[in-house]
Amino acid sequence: MLFPVAGAREVERRTDGHDVAARSLYETRNWTRYFDYFGITPTQYEAFLAAVPQVLGREPVTREQLATALAEQTGIPALHSLVLAKGWGTPLKPSAWRGDLCFGPNQGRKVTFVNPSQWIGQWRPVEPYAALQEIARRYLRTYGPARPEDFALWWELRKVPARKLFQSLADELEKVHLFSSPTAAVRQGIEAEAERLSAFLNTQAVLEYEDH
Repeated sequence: MLFPVAGAREVERRTDGHDVAARSLYETRNWTRYFDYFGITPTQYEAFLAAVPQVLGREPVTREQLATALAEQTGIPALHSLVLAKGWGTPLKPSAWRGDLCFGPNQGRKVTFVNPSQWIGQWRPVEPYAALQEIARRYLRTYGPARPEDFALWWELRKVPARKLFQSLADELEKVHLFSSPTAAVRQGIEAEAERLSAFLNTQAVLEYEDH
């Protein structure tokens, strides 16, 4: 059973560094090649990464303000146009993976950015795989029961690692059949999940437990 990805914020809003650590586990993209395509050298790219947590703090800044601050901090004017030109924020993704940047509250129709270590207040390092397990638990508590493939799609993870992840949580999960579809749910609070699904689907959601 797959539940709306649009609700991702409901899970991530409660995170305390787990999402950053979990994301870093499978982040293997060569970002220097991406920046080189836009004329940013590897040395300039490293300067850009170092500048992001320096110019961002607890107070939200708009994309325009961030682009201006980065260009001034690094002395690389090209960064200003690059950050602004890519509407999906691709140049900022490496900093997000590193835990140096995240979204702040919108200012009207404008997105803002903050330094999560200052915005959240209590930031502590988390082992990446343990963080991914915690993200899976929170996902299942919010949207479960679900299949590993559902989590893989939601978290942009490959199916095989997602299946292994669910297997690593086997002692905490209950295997159930939702409308004859095999899924998994966090064992604690599973009856509440059935009630929530019944209300969501406007019908009776029958969870059939597998024999142990």
